[in-house]
Amino acid sequence: MGDYTMQNDNLTAMHAVENCMGGGYEFSTLPYNKKKVEGKEQDFSVVECCITNATCKMDVICDKYNITSEELISGLWGMVLQLYNYDNQARFIYSCEDNRFEVIEIDNRTMFCDVFKDICKNRVSIMEDNLRVYGKKTIVSCGKSSGSKLTDAKLFGTNGQTLYVDYEVSGEDLKINIGCVKEYYNAFCINNIEALHSNLIDRLYSGEESFLFQDLMSKSDYSLLSSINDNEYSYKLEYPVSKLIEIQAQKKPNNIALYYDELQYSYKEVNGKANALARTLIKKGITKGDFVPVYMTRSPELVISLLAINKAGAAFVPIDLNWSEDKVSKTVSKCRGKVVITNIDEYCQNNPIALNVNVSNLSIEDNLDVSVDLEDSIYAIFTSGTTGEPKGAINKHLGIVNRFLYMNNRYKITEGDTILLTSNHAFDSSVWQMFWPLINGNATVLPHQSKRMNLLEVINTVEKFKITITDFVPSVFNAMVDIIEIKKAYQSKLSTLRQLLIGGEEMSPSHIYRFKKMFPNVSITNTYGPAEASIGTVFYELPNEEIDCIPIGRSIGNVETYVLNINKKLMPPGAMGILYLGGVCVGKGYVNDDERTEKFFGNVDVWGDRENKYLYNTGDLVQLNGDLNLDFYGRLDKQVKINGVRVELSEIEFEMNNIRGVQTSCATYNKENDTGILRLYYVSNEENVSEEIVKGVLVEKLPPYIITAQVRRIESIPVTSNGKVDYKQLSLLAN
Repeated sequence: MGDYTMQNDNLTAMHAVENCMGGGYEFSTLPYNKKKVEGKEQDFSVVECCITNATCKMDVICDKYNITSEELISGLWGMVLQLYNYDNQARFIYSCEDNRFEVIEIDNRTMFCDVFKDICKNRVSIMEDNLRVYGKKTIVSCGKSSGSKLTDAKLFGTNGQTLYVDYEVSGEDLKINIGCVKEYYNAFCINNIEALHSNLIDRLYSGEESFLFQDLMSKSDYSLLSSINDNEYSYKLEYPVSKLIEIQAQKKPNNIALYYDELQYSYKEVNGKANALARTLIKKGITKGDFVPVYMTRSPELVISLLAINKAGAAFVPIDLNWSEDKVSKTVSKCRGKVVITNIDEYCQNNPIALNVNVSNLSIEDNLDVSVDLEDSIYAIFTSGTTGEPKGAINKHLGIVNRFLYMNNRYKITEGDTILLTSNHAFDSSVWQMFWPLINGNATVLPHQSKRMNLLEVINTVEKFKITITDFVPSVFNAMVDIIEIKKAYQSKLSTLRQLLIGGEEMSPSHIYRFKKMFPNVSITNTYGPAEASIGTVFYELPNEEIDCIPIGRSIGNVETYVLNINKKLMPPGAMGILYLGGVCVGKGYVNDDERTEKFFGNVDVWGDRENKYLYNTGDLVQLNGDLNLDFYGRLDKQVKINGVRVELSEIEFEMNNIRGVQTSCATYNKENDTGILRLYYVSNEENVSEEIVKGVLVEKLPPYIITAQVRRIESIPVTSNGKVDYKQLSLLAN
């Protein structure tokens, strides 16, 4: 056997092959760090590996599968790439001894024999000139595979994305030299190459027929991935939310539970009026397990109504007042609603099942004798599905109580804490802002409906009620930071804050640390979690030292996180994959939608030991970083194909946000008249950050698909009623 070199380049080589073959090739590579290595020249280093007593085994393997040693080497590297790529595919460039280069492709294989069939069948030769040069970018290759010196190689202008792997037989041993900019790649993956190759060779030699990461996992890998989910908390998960509030009403009946403008309501009033409304609901036929839509303004009636529904044994379904009549109607129909609770007179006029609630008309009554337990549904949050039909994610009391008790443990809530409701009540983050303080005997503040999205009113409300803890989506938080930097008088109005929770979108490190400079004693938590799994279930506390990439963090108590591939198989530490959530946070699925529930919820044999775990597929791409925190890479469904190449829109946004002077950005891709249009929007307060400059920077950093992108500078990124990016409004800006 001779020496063999594999070359992986997710950018430059890809474009070279496009030139040569006229295709839209994308190449597989090992997982990289989210923090990219910048600069024209980076330190290129070599990681040396050695598998002892390998060549005899390799000869036996070649005879068994009737393949050449080159094909075996290709297969080994292809299998490593498959294990580290969530789509279970591998496409790489193979450097032959006669100065030929071949593109080799392996497509979602788990059987050794199928891998070698692909190796022999799916290979296309390319010319060396097309491999080495593309436009201004050059790969300084290792020369011929025999006697190549990786230590002499350096990369220019490729952000470290070229990876060289040299295989060399030395006596009975197989040496593997990995040449790369180490800072670019995930350390777990680079350090695991030797063990994976050794295990693959042993399994092939012993006659095994298939390969999965579970089969190849080392004891250290197993211990590491197991330890991440070793977070069982001992606090008592005993009572549902409604019962916990009843306990506080008994202990502190005269304490203030709700503030609304100049009005205030005690625990006795909130709990007693909710009891009265719950009895009314039961008389109207509401029974345990029902879903009750709530079409209300932000008001005391809202909180009392949600609590009353739970006391009756049912689950509340908050409806956004900004929804279209069609969406409201479809949501009520999906819930098979017997009653729609409202405080809007106009809605009652043509809706026979509407129940108009006025807090002043509710009496104060004793608690009900309705059995509600932790496994019962507490609410369903409706969002628009990909088909436009609303989907309602059902959550249990168990997951919400676990979240609340974890917050008690983490944030050490005291009698002096007051929480501000900032979220639209149609979104799950509002649930903790309303009910977490109430299970602890604290107060929650409800701004008037007209004041919720007015940042100056929010700032004034923080000062007036001495708010200590609240929640923002990043776009709203960023806007607040911009305001208080300019109008410094507002900074003193926020002096009572001690903890912020921020979630719903990816954070802007610039805004986070500008805020921390103004308020160094305010802690900030990045919270991640889908509506299907008990609000936020993965937390990350922002350090005081500035970082340029903010992870989503680690799972909260009694919650499990798993990174799986498209075949629902466990991925190695450091690999980018699909995040699945398990544990007490997992909801019940979707309201009256078994098909969708079965698609995203179900039992998964994570460890390959036939012990199934009930998990939820978030559809989000994540990666375990060196600090054992999860990095977020975007939605699986936010990937698009441009000229045949898979493109992460979140990666484009990451690069735009790193341009000096750009405050925030958004990338969209839409099919129009059978033609895809990539549009890039950015916000900047600096006059010299022109569309031409932004486009020029992106052309230097990203592949050629960016050349045809439309770049637009706008005053602000439009947001929906809950503060997330409003893509419909963006499309109107484009037109």
